[in-house]
Amino acid sequence: DEGGVEVSSILKRGETVLFLYSTKHAPTPNLSDVERCLLYSVYGPEHACDTVNLRSTLPSLLDLRADEARILAELARKVGSG
Repeated sequence: DEGGVEVSSILKRGETVLFLYSTKHAPTPNLSDVERCLLYSVYGPEHACDTVNLRSTLPSLLDLRADEARILAELARKVGSG
């Protein structure tokens, strides 16, 4: 513990939360049968490294193949249409 305060952010569909790249964070478990879509973008000072929240083994949008990008775009359209 580094003296921080735990804060819950309950988001509704279409809402966004912004926080400093080094903020410790985690989602709640997905207890539904519906997959959750997440667009996660990290911004921070040049050469900053966050080894707690960001692991290089996780998939990145920068590494998507064209067919994967099409699937992601289709899922986003479905979610957006409600």
